[in-house]
Amino acid sequence: MNNHVIGPTIRTRFSSKSLTQRIFVTFSILVLIPLIISSVYVYHNYSKNFEEESFKHMDDLVQKLSGDMDKLYSESNSSLISLWLNEDMQNLLKSPPNEWNQHTNEYLHLSQSINNVLGWRQGIAGLFVITSDGGIIHEFTSSAIKTDFPYAQTPFYQKAQHYYDAFLTGPEPQSYVNGTPVFSVTRALFSGPYRTWSGIIRLDYETKVINSLFENNGSSDASFYLAIDAENRIVYHPDSRYIGQQLDSAMVQDIKKKSSHSVHYLGEQHIYAAQTSKLTGWTTIGLLPETIIHQGAAGILKPLFLIGTLSLLIVLLVAMLLSSYILKPLQKINRALNLLGKGDFSPLEPTGIPKELTILVERYNLSIRKLKQLTEDLIKKQEVELREKEAELIQLQAQINPHFLYNTLSCIDSLAEQEGQTRIRSVIGSLSDLLRASLSGRERMVPLYEELQLVHSFVHIQNERHGDRIEVNWDVPPSIHQMLIPRLTIQPLVENAYFHGVEPNLGKGIIDVEVRLLDDQLRIVVRDNGVGMAPHVLEEFREFIASDGSIPRPASVQRYSGLENVIRRLLLTYEENCRVTLESSLHAGTSIQFDIKSQESAPSTPHIL
Repeated sequence: MNNHVIGPTIRTRFSSKSLTQRIFVTFSILVLIPLIISSVYVYHNYSKNFEEESFKHMDDLVQKLSGDMDKLYSESNSSLISLWLNEDMQNLLKSPPNEWNQHTNEYLHLSQSINNVLGWRQGIAGLFVITSDGGIIHEFTSSAIKTDFPYAQTPFYQKAQHYYDAFLTGPEPQSYVNGTPVFSVTRALFSGPYRTWSGIIRLDYETKVINSLFENNGSSDASFYLAIDAENRIVYHPDSRYIGQQLDSAMVQDIKKKSSHSVHYLGEQHIYAAQTSKLTGWTTIGLLPETIIHQGAAGILKPLFLIGTLSLLIVLLVAMLLSSYILKPLQKINRALNLLGKGDFSPLEPTGIPKELTILVERYNLSIRKLKQLTEDLIKKQEVELREKEAELIQLQAQINPHFLYNTLSCIDSLAEQEGQTRIRSVIGSLSDLLRASLSGRERMVPLYEELQLVHSFVHIQNERHGDRIEVNWDVPPSIHQMLIPRLTIQPLVENAYFHGVEPNLGKGIIDVEVRLLDDQLRIVVRDNGVGMAPHVLEEFREFIASDGSIPRPASVQRYSGLENVIRRLLLTYEENCRVTLESSLHAGTSIQFDIKSQESAPSTPHIL
């Protein structure tokens, strides 16, 4: 947009403000512009300095953590080399494992050497020498090792055959002992003058050895540290749920490029520092959410905002004083116009109005008199139209009165009686009961026996459709028939069991209806042996129940609208006094159970089952 268009637009909007607003806006601008400029400057510089200091601190810690890991690796590797070059170790490697019992002295000396080299270390989960011909030497294990374990098929054993330097792996289960997660340093064994590969030597550490390096030196309330191996697998994370997962490849690429100090992780931006070890191949990464930096910078802005708020309050006070002493007549006219907009046609009194505005007041009063007359005429016209519409609606409703449906069913019943069709009459009677309960019921709570009569009418109709293929079993003590429950509670559950449970199933269908009184809890259970629900549908129903029916109905459960409606109504009716349990398995059936607080009994009635 051109400048010559923008300028008039701004001036027009400003000129449309009241004088009080203009004064307030002018003073506000004088206060806010310097405040905003200084706040932006302070915020930017603080954020930049805090980011640089945080990066430097994290980089120092990352260097230290990486150095500690290299030290642990180097010391472990040196210990393994020392044991590998041990004369007793070489003598044992030259002999087949079945002859080791003949080298008792070498074995004892080797065990002593292992204790001398590694006995002072904390957190060792085991030292293992596994020869290519099946020999096993182990020390520092907490329980017996599995001698028949297929070591030759393990990744670390196969890697050692082609990788002659030591390598660090983990965390991984110590499957050859007790399955406890460990970190391991592994290297190949050679024997003889020709450096023949003869197996591996492996040193396992408890995970706390690696974890303690990070926990004692790294993570704080704001920043945290993690480590990944050469395959970008997370080997340490303060949240153990992420250990073993692959770090996002996009994040790894950003870290390797080092094009900036910021990286996207777990849905937000972080300041990071990283160091990759040439010895272990592991990368140590320190992360600090940028929101922490913004929060710190926001704290600096609080004093400035307080000053700005105080200044605005002073501006507001000045504007109010000016409005009271100078602009009061104009405000009186403005209030009258506002009242007019709300339908108040009271005339404006000229008291206190300057002579310059008297003509305006007279024309205003003349206008509201005419407007009042027009409004009254319009209201009368609308009332006439509303009455006509109401009469038309009453006529339409009369045409679809439920009595017409009852009369029609009565006519069909008479014809069936004349023809001797007793089964048709029976079904029509049950359908009439269902329609009467659905359309003419006014009571929100009904006795249990009325609800059961409604269910029996529905089941009777279904029996005419399915014969003896579907069986309904009842377990309702007569002593609780007078208990009050919400109308249409059990019938939709039985209907759901028919249509979505046993009908789609080809075999014998069974529906159980159970109602019990347990202390002050009324338990209603409807179960079937039908097709059941898909796992994702069951999970969405359970989330719907856990939310007390407050979340929108998921699209995948819309076909179960009757069941969803009953659950929502009972949760709204009884709130914390309603507990819903839903169980379902594919091809095994569905069970829905409601435990609700029992209500006052209705008048006694005969047993209906």
